[in-house]
Amino acid sequence: MRPPSPYHSYEQIAVMSKNQRRRDYLQNVRMIKILTTIPACICVFMALVYGIIGWLGIAETLYTHNRVSISVLGFLDFLVFAAATAAICIQGENRIVIPIAFLAYVLFDMLLHMKVSVILLAMQVYVFYASFKAARHEAEIDLLRQFDDFPFLNTSDDSELRTFRNDDVVRALEHTAVNSIHDPGPKPEIKREEYTSRKW
Repeated sequence: MRPPSPYHSYEQIAVMSKNQRRRDYLQNVRMIKILTTIPACICVFMALVYGIIGWLGIAETLYTHNRVSISVLGFLDFLVFAAATAAICIQGENRIVIPIAFLAYVLFDMLLHMKVSVILLAMQVYVFYASFKAARHEAEIDLLRQFDDFPFLNTSDDSELRTFRNDDVVRALEHTAVNSIHDPGPKPEIKREEYTSRKW
């Protein structure tokens, strides 16, 4: 399979300023997190929904003394969906493995229940989309790694600690330093001994 193409070429990134490269890097990292976090949020929401359905089924069974068949196994689909998209972060170059594995789960589920699930088909489309988009973002990050100032922070200390310094604080300190050079402050007073002439 052809390797994924990054959003910018090496020549385009080479003419970018350091701040532009840093913004590009952070944007790619942010997009990968968004693509893999959305299904997890959906899974948490559906856990609440299916949890409420399950408790309502138990309450109705106790009230009517009849066994109510309310299936909450549909939550398993959302759980597998969230796990598949979370694995996209570590897919590497084999970006087709996870969508194919999820497709096998979808086909097994449809054959088991003998019906086509629109929700599972929508999940499958998203897994293919997220895998393709994440692969392009990862390819661009790999391209950005080829530059010496990666991850494009402001100081070497920041690069080691993987933190960002506050530019406003730095500018304020530089401004204070410049002012102190031009304005050294009040000169110290020199006490002079006063002589008085006395007439004897």
